[in-house]
Amino acid sequence: MDPFSGIVLATGILFAFNLSNLAGKVIVIVLFGSSAIVWSIMLAKWREIRDATRANTRFINSFSAMDNVFDMFGKGTLHDMSPFFHIYRAVCETLEVELQERNANLKEVQNNPALLADSDILLARNAGERAMIMRLKILEKNMTLLATAVTAAPFLGLLGTVWGIMDSFSNIVISGSNTLKAVAPGIAGALLTTVVGLLVALPSAIGYNFLSVRIQQSAVDMESFLEELLAEIEKIKQKK
Repeated sequence: MDPFSGIVLATGILFAFNLSNLAGKVIVIVLFGSSAIVWSIMLAKWREIRDATRANTRFINSFSAMDNVFDMFGKGTLHDMSPFFHIYRAVCETLEVELQERNANLKEVQNNPALLADSDILLARNAGERAMIMRLKILEKNMTLLATAVTAAPFLGLLGTVWGIMDSFSNIVISGSNTLKAVAPGIAGALLTTVVGLLVALPSAIGYNFLSVRIQQSAVDMESFLEELLAEIEKIKQKK
């Protein structure tokens, strides 16, 4: 779109806004306010998912360099942004608590795998799954607002349009004039709310779908990491 077209579009929207009735103007203002909120949520959520993914990569690089699967335990300040780390910490903390009840700790497991019991692995899995659910809840925060914007914005715009058209026809009856010149301004103002509603809903729908896919992928990645972690712990246990 060239600058002149943008000016024409902005002028047309402003002109239609001035022709809208009070209800239409209120709805347009609400929709524009909703648009600002939606865009801020989408950008913040995109950065959050991006940062979590990068943090996971850094954690995996550090984790892979360790000789012992438990060496990363207690070194979490560098990886607090990583959902993988929170899963790892939940698993290790659960195992540590169980081992301490038997006067042992994780550091001793590598040299004495017999310290691990089958029940420990099950408890560790449950702890990892709970941690994964908590991280997913954080990633999914405010996604409901995007879904609401996708659904509500077009209907709110349609409400403003129907209301505006109803007012236009009421004015025709009151004035007694049924010419196009009499009805066109009111209809133009009424249609603005539908346009603005769609302008809010379309980016919201695209952003919601994009972010949902990224969150689902994050869930798959977390589940895969948990399974790999438990498999490594199981290998240690099998050495006894």
